Parts: sequence; C-alpha cells; structure tokens
Amino acid sequence: MIKRMYIRSLNIVATAGLLLLLSCDNGYDPVFDESADRRISAALKEYDALLTSAPFGWKATLRTGAGLNFFYHFTFNNDGTVSMISDFNETTAGGAGSGTWTLKALQRPTLSFDTYSYIHLPADPDGDVNGGANGEGLISDFEFAFARTSGDTLYLEGVQKNSRIAFFRATEQDAALLRGGEMKNMLHYISTKEGLQFTLPDNRTATIAFSADARIMGVQYLSADGTRVEAFRSPFVFTTTGISLTTPFTVAGNSIQSFLWDRENGIYTVQQGSAATEIREVNEVHIFEPSVPLWQSIGTTYPGIQVPAGSNTYSLPGQSDDFLQAYQQTADLLLNGQYRLRLNEINYIFDRDKKTMTVEMYVTQNATRFLCGYRYTYKMSDDGALTFTYNGANENGSRVLLDVYSLLGYFDTDTFRLKYIGGGFDLVGGFFSDENPGFTFSGYVIRKN
Repeated sequence: MIKRMYIRSLNIVATAGLLLLLSCDNGYDPVFDESADRRISAALKEYDALLTSAPFGWKATLRTGAGLNFFYHFTFNNDGTVSMISDFNETTAGGAGSGTWTLKALQRPTLSFDTYSYIHLPADPDGDVNGGANGEGLISDFEFAFARTSGDTLYLEGVQKNSRIAFFRATEQDAALLRGGEMKNMLHYISTKEGLQFTLPDNRTATIAFSADARIMGVQYLSADGTRVEAFRSPFVFTTTGISLTTPFTVAGNSIQSFLWDRENGIYTVQQGSAATEIREVNEVHIFEPSVPLWQSIGTTYPGIQVPAGSNTYSLPGQSDDFLQAYQQTADLLLNGQYRLRLNEINYIFDRDKKTMTVEMYVTQNATRFLCGYRYTYKMSDDGALTFTYNGANENGSRVLLDVYSLLGYFDTDTFRLKYIGGGFDLVGGFFSDENPGFTFSGYVIRKN
C-alpha cells in the first residue's frame, strides 16, 4: 500500500519581497501594464486550465538527478486530485494511484504534488523504497517549476533536486493502453526475460540485456569483420509504444533508437530497414567466437575477468547453478566464520609473460576492505585449454582458504577454456570446465586503464 505523506499546503500567493519590489513607486514608468500579483495570478490560472483541459491526460518523462528515467501518465482534475500511472514498478504500472496537486507562486509558477503518491517514490529518501542512497533516494522532486512551453509540451524543473520532467498531451489511444495495464506487461517482460536476442540483416546475432532497476539496456554483437565483440549500452525510458533509448546505436547500417512493443504477441520488435525483427528469448548461453578469441587476448589486451559482488543475487550469463551454489556456500562460510567477512568482487588477473593467474578475492569486515590473494601458474595449449597449479596465498587468503575452497578447488583438477559470452551490459568472459560441464562461471572482462 502506498504510504501517505501530508505536506503543508500553501496558498497561491507571490512572495512578499517580490511584490514589494515590483509595487514600489520610485518614479520610473512601469515595465508591465499589470501588477506583479495580477501577472502571477494570471499565469497560475493559465497553467491550471492547461493541466485540467487535456481530455486524455498527460504523458510525462521524469529524469532524476541519479540519471534514471521514469514514465508517468497524469490526469489532473478540477477538484485538486490527480490520478497517475508510472513505470516505477509493476504495481504502479498496473493500476492508477491517486494524490492531490496544487499550483504555487514561488519564484516561478510551481506545480506541487502535495500528498504522497507515485511521483514521490523516486524522491523518497529511504533507499529501500527506490534503490537509491539512504538520505537521497534517486535525487528527485515532487515540486516542479514551469520552465517553458513548446506547443503541447511543458518543461518543468525540480525545485529542490533539479530533476527534470516534460509533459506531453496524451491521446485517447495512449490513455486506453495505459489504463488497460499494458505498461505493466512491457515492464514485466524485461524484468523476467533472459537470453534475449535478435538477428541482424546479415545473420549475425545480437544479444540484449535490460535492467529495469537501473533503466539500462546493453547490446552485443560481433564486429562486421568478425575480429571482436562490440558492446554498447544506453539508458532508456518507456513510452506507450515500447522502449526509447537515450542514445541510439548503429549496426549493420541501421540506426536503432527504440524497441517496439507488439501488444498482440506480447513481445518486443526492432525495426531494421523496412522489416520488424522479433526479439526472442533463448535458453542457451550465447557464445561469441570472434577470429581473435578471448584466450588469445587475456593477459595482453585484457588483464583479466571480474566476477562482480552479489553474483548470487544478480547472476551474469554463463554463471551456472553449480557455480552459484559454490559462490553462495563461500559467501556463507565467510560471513559466519571467525572473521565475519562479506564477499565482494573477485578478480582473475593474468600475466601472459609469467604465465600466472592471481585470484584477487576482496572481502569486507565492517567497513574495511581486505584482499585475499591466491597465486597460480598456468599452461595453455595451442587451442586455448588452460590448466592451473596452485602456488600459495597471501596471509589473509591463507586464513580463509578452507572457506573459499569450494570456488578455488576446481582449478586444482579441471581444464578450463575462456570464451566471450553474450547477454551482459559490457563484455563478459567465461571459464568453461572440460571435466565438469555443469561448472561454468563468468565475469566482466577487465579493460586496461
């Protein structure tokens, strides 16, 4: 249930200082034909009429100070109530919420949402509400000053946090789609689907990943000459027709700005030339095989691979169930062990000349970070097969070796191959075991500084 927060309502009056300054008679001819209070009153009446006159409400795009974009649909009523739908989460996308609104005369005419509603969720200082930092939330507003208008578009600026919101008149079709819950369907799709792909006109495969929380899209594909994996990502915002990218990307001669929602089939499509190509879900991990494979670039072009913190909660493509089970076991043993450690990122750093791999396992105790380091030498066959020999650990690593052995033990017995994996937000590299096909793990390919 959406909680309710009462904010003290203010009468629509100009600040006393502004009125005094503009009403003083200092012997100059007046610049305006009307007094300041009349001009402000007229502007407020004009905006009031404008907001309530849209028969199908207003679509709006909110950009927060944290860089996230949210979609809203508002219907402003003459009685001071407002109904709204938002893509903030599936609850706000699936049913209209209500609140109240008023216009104020601050330094500029200002629209204030003065009871807690969907527009307050990004601004809530409780990080548990929106995933932002405690005390700041997503750095957003619920009071917006009118900045300018352009035709049927209104541009407003946040009063406290300087977020931005733009209003666009909605059509009857927009309103019907939103009230029918279609925004929830669009959001649910990207929140639950994995292994998304589409085929380029030249039959290359492009993989796609969406983060509904971070409002980020990532796409990957082989370069036209087949030598490397291209990785691109962009913020996005929902629209009534699908997903719009903040930054378009060009591939196979097509500039792609959006992914269109096929309401009848419940899928997204991408326009490539005159054809609409289906985005499909594929269960298998997609392996990219450029002419310069990852095992040839590791330790030279790329220093190594990083398994990010929290992989047991937000896993990457190529992290198998066996790996995630071992990862969770390691995290539990560290946390419940003598030193009460939290597992953070793990770096697998290669030195091609010395034929060494160092496992840099970072942990925290309270707010202090520690490095648990493990040293290996390796041999690499002509076709990229890697075998490892354990050469010891630093002091921290030695103290928790038994706790982390479920992750490290495979290096004592298995042969691994390094491959590029599609479906991440950046380049992803994976370790694939020859002896235990059920144990594969992956991380972001580390780039040189």
